Amino acid sequence: MSDSPQDVYAKHLLHAGYGYPLRIPEPRSTLPDYYQDSGLQVGDVGTVDRDGQFDVLFNIYKCKDNLLHDRRGVPKNFQPIKLQGDINSRDNVIPPRPIHSRGIERILESNKQSSVDYEFKSSVPAGAILILPHGAKSQQLSSPEQLREVATKSALDWYEFAQTHCDVRHHDRSLYLVTGFYKTPSWSLGSFNDPASVEGTIQARKDGNSYLLDFTFVADHRRSCPDGDTMTFNQTVFITGFKITISSWLSDPVVLRVTESETPWSILARLFKACLNWLPDFSSGYKQHGPISVEHKPSLSQPFHPSDIINRFLLSKEPNAKVAITHDSDWMDMLKGGLTHEELLHEDSLGMFLAKHYSISVDSQSENTTVFLQGKADDTMNSVSSIVDPRDSSPELEFLPPTPTLDNPWIVITSTHPFFQHPWICLTSALQIFVLKIYSLTSSGCQSAFMF
Repeated sequence: MSDSPQDVYAKHLLHAGYGYPLRIPEPRSTLPDYYQDSGLQVGDVGTVDRDGQFDVLFNIYKCKDNLLHDRRGVPKNFQPIKLQGDINSRDNVIPPRPIHSRGIERILESNKQSSVDYEFKSSVPAGAILILPHGAKSQQLSSPEQLREVATKSALDWYEFAQTHCDVRHHDRSLYLVTGFYKTPSWSLGSFNDPASVEGTIQARKDGNSYLLDFTFVADHRRSCPDGDTMTFNQTVFITGFKITISSWLSDPVVLRVTESETPWSILARLFKACLNWLPDFSSGYKQHGPISVEHKPSLSQPFHPSDIINRFLLSKEPNAKVAITHDSDWMDMLKGGLTHEELLHEDSLGMFLAKHYSISVDSQSENTTVFLQGKADDTMNSVSSIVDPRDSSPELEFLPPTPTLDNPWIVITSTHPFFQHPWICLTSALQIFVLKIYSLTSSGCQSAFMF
């Protein structure tokens, strides 16, 4: 099973620093009309499906008889809570502009003399782009930590409700409690994941209230209705909140098969195999010829999310805990602090990073023993700012791009030998070794036959 479009899109726009990206920003058509008009709201509890759309189950601030709860009802022991603190609203917090992943470079600005409004060059096999013609507004709960206790006490009831009434039966599914979001009236987005297409261009043409995207390679792309209302900010492009995971819902994935797909560079490496085998460092060190695909069981029913990885890590360290809760601000700060996506996926690297910047806290006061992260008081990680390309207004962190074909967030297979970090290095080094070996054999009068 390969990465879904939502997986690819989310992985490559996490670094933007606004929260978790949604590939389908539109409100679900099953929501009441007033929810259709406003979009997601603070206090919504739900899930993100594999397509990248948020499915609202209920809202912790709304009464039982609210129109939102007519179709599904509310969980057992549900009592609406009173909003404490403020919801901070900001207009134009994201200005009208493109946001894109690293490896995509803008080569043409909006120009009346050109047939396109934007043009980008991609030099990576996987990436994502989001264009907001009218920018985005945000709402954020000023003190989201107040909701951790609410989620801790109610987590099991919420999960039972999700299983019974909402057909959420997959054991790897976690619940989302929304504490903030970014909304826009119009958008255009796309993502791609094709190891065979390293270079290409992306063009954006204004069409009504959104942009029509044109890729020179295979890509998934969507846009809002070109004739939509530009004054209704009900399309949610990023969300922030708590991810809630129940330990009993986690089953250990079992790897069924690991396969390798060859690329031109892997074929080249194979041709020089005999040469490389003469060197002790390479005789047993070269394990990976091409992108690795992992087939596992059970298959994951929800898209990639960093908080799910952290929650699973926390539950593995605290086996007596029933619930793990992580806020999106935790992994956002980790990325700003220098943690790469690969390190996030690797338990040892993640553990070392957490040990340096966080402590693992356990709340056992209620029957739902909960584990969560707590930042260290003397930590200065939050002062680290993102690295921004001066030619591009999109925020960009200096990080290694996620492995394009990785579809299981609990399994990481990497090849870290510096010889294979870049194909041109591979080619140049292999040729040098080959020539030197031929010269050595010729000088000593030896004759050898090379069998490939």
